[in-house]
Amino acid sequence: MDKQEIVHILNEIGTLLEIKGENPFKTNAYFQGARVLEAYDGDLKALVEEGKITSLKGIGKALGEKITSLVMTGSLPYYDRLLEEVPKSVLEMKKIPGLGSKRIGLLYRELGIASVGELEYAAKENRLLELEGFGEKTQQRIIKKIEVLKKNRGKFLYWEIIDDCYFLLKQIEERLIKGERATVTGEIRRKNEIIQKLSYLVVCEEKRRRVLLEKLSQLKEIEKVLTKTERSLTVFLKVGIEAEMIFVLPEEYPVAETIHTGSRIYAEEWKNKMEQAGHRVMGYLAEGSSALGEKELYQAAHLQYVEPELREDKKILDLAEKNQIPKLIEEKDLLGIFHVHSVYSDGSNTLEEIIAMGRRFGYSYIGISDHSQSAFYANGLKPGRLKRQMEEIDRLNEKNSDIVLLKGVESDILRDGSLDYEDSLLEQLDFVVVSIHNLFRLSYEEQTARLLEALRNPYTTMLGHMTGRLLLSRDGYDFDQEKIFLAAKENNVVIELNANPQRLDADWRYFERFRELGIRISINPDAHSASCFYNTAYGVNMARKGMMTKQDVVNTYPEAQLKEVMKRWK
Repeated sequence: MDKQEIVHILNEIGTLLEIKGENPFKTNAYFQGARVLEAYDGDLKALVEEGKITSLKGIGKALGEKITSLVMTGSLPYYDRLLEEVPKSVLEMKKIPGLGSKRIGLLYRELGIASVGELEYAAKENRLLELEGFGEKTQQRIIKKIEVLKKNRGKFLYWEIIDDCYFLLKQIEERLIKGERATVTGEIRRKNEIIQKLSYLVVCEEKRRRVLLEKLSQLKEIEKVLTKTERSLTVFLKVGIEAEMIFVLPEEYPVAETIHTGSRIYAEEWKNKMEQAGHRVMGYLAEGSSALGEKELYQAAHLQYVEPELREDKKILDLAEKNQIPKLIEEKDLLGIFHVHSVYSDGSNTLEEIIAMGRRFGYSYIGISDHSQSAFYANGLKPGRLKRQMEEIDRLNEKNSDIVLLKGVESDILRDGSLDYEDSLLEQLDFVVVSIHNLFRLSYEEQTARLLEALRNPYTTMLGHMTGRLLLSRDGYDFDQEKIFLAAKENNVVIELNANPQRLDADWRYFERFRELGIRISINPDAHSASCFYNTAYGVNMARKGMMTKQDVVNTYPEAQLKEVMKRWK
């Protein structure tokens, strides 16, 4: 069993214990163990085989034995017993935003509520008012959150479903013979932030279709076959999402891949462009074209090649016709990152461990930005602790010549738009990320005024997670976006593309306006552990969807150029 699976199981054990009402010290041991493993960068199996698992700070003897069992056997009887004691439907209630394990446990133990449906019924019957800590407002919020959950059922965040997508692809490929192949198309290939369906092309000769259809319809990952035709198979997977498999001949593959990768409106316009170039598309064949791949098809239509991430709207094809699509940013272009939390606030890693991970990514600079003092829930830094962190950063920078730590903070934007420290302290920092973490329900006018005041602060460098949204969980707060864009431009403020896959904020759909105004973005991982550095890949996906180039992203700048930019920030 790999590390991520074990981290998931430890977190789930902690959740199950909380639901059962177990001792908090016992439950926290599992959550802490999960954080320790997530931050561990070495070979976990080797550590277990050497009997050194308890050498990791936070892993005691009992927990070490359970991790060893999972690593070596792939199972844990203790976990299996817990799953038998608490119905799986109880865990489904965790999907309701804002409803934590402790409250779920209270609902389960006191009222016998064991599913989302039972909870909705109980809330509408005013039964939750009987419980301590559940007032009328809480009850109404739960009803609204369940409505959101039902509306989004069958939708997944890209990061949640990507592994399942490629695991199913592997299962399909294992049933193919030489000369056949399968590929991923649709929303996953376009790297959409929210996925509603998995799409595959299966390339085989006509005589093999029936055999393959039968084999693939019996995959153990399938919960139910929805439709089956001579050329397609649509199923509902056990993980909770629909998957479609389209069967095409080898000569049909280039056209089919293009059509099934793009959105419906994009595919229709692409066919129009092909027809204008004298290649009418019939089914999955283009008249007069024997293209071996997508790029040759675009050439046949006199179009610049359109990267999969851009194939949402038909307007991109007008740019392709004029050869005006720029070279999109790539992950290798990032020379550093900002918005990294350490053990000084709510991060899992020391500054030295963060440097080590930065080296693995080849970064030349990392911007440390722990939470500010008002974020008490995240161990926010009082001025004295922030100064001590700055002193440690100076010592580490003297010691290391290949990578630089930049001194920053993620400052809460207070209700009146002011920042969380005195100017005399802010001016000592290299950069300041300003973010909203509370008072989401202020009026449109109040929230706009609050953000404008923060952007006008001379020490503000970046606006963090601009809208405050959590994908499929929470809408962003209400404010005048155009005013904020103009203020960012006027005050030379960078807007963060927060690459946490649950945020991906700012939305890539704003980026056309950013380019018009000359607003730069920074792709930041919002890392709370070293493993979160991998979040940057999700951010790059979104930057590419918004047609951003290397020049549009400040953390592609070499250190010397960045220092010039930082002078302007100050």
